[in-house]
Amino acid sequence: MLYRSKKQFIKETALDIIENLSEEQKNSLISNPNPSHYHFTLGIYIRNKYIYKNQLKFHYNHADHLSYEIIDSVLARIVPKYKKGQHRSFLKMI
Repeated sequence: MLYRSKKQFIKETALDIIENLSEEQKNSLISNPNPSHYHFTLGIYIRNKYIYKNQLKFHYNHADHLSYEIIDSVLARIVPKYKKGQHRSFLKMI
């Protein structure tokens, strides 16, 4: 799929991920809502399935950062009281 907007890509990818999560997976994310904890699991899945396999017509600095933003968006949609970007300090490390 062709994506021209980073915002559109993040939203559509997050919604697709949520749609395909099992209840057990959702509960795991809800009980530990820190995107950095999923860098080598859900993050790798996102990078392989969504980032590297799509035609992205927008600029992004690094696939790790983009996958982090998608995980952050997933958490903001399923975790009550979660605020997007609350764990952003992790991005400085990668």
